Amino acid sequence: MFFHRRHHRSSALDIWPGFVDALAALLMVIIFVLMTFVVSQLSLTDALQGRDQALAHLNDQIHTLKQALAGEQFRLVADSG
Repeated sequence: MFFHRRHHRSSALDIWPGFVDALAALLMVIIFVLMTFVVSQLSLTDALQGRDQALAHLNDQIHTLKQALAGEQFRLVADSG
C-alpha cells in the first residue's frame, strides 16, 4: 500500500514540468512582444525627432523669407514715396 501511494504521488507531480515549460514559453513570448514594442518605439521616436528638426529648419527659413519680403516692401514704398 505504501508503494502504491508513493507511485501515485510521483505520477501526479509529473505534470509540473509541462506547466514549467508552458510558463517559460509564455514568458519568452511576452519578452519578445515587449522587445518588439521597445524597438518600434525607439525607431518612431527617432523618426519624429528628425521630422521636428526639419520643421524647425523650415520655420526658420520662412521667418528669414518674411523678413526679406518685409524689407523689400519697405524699400519699394520708400522708393515710390
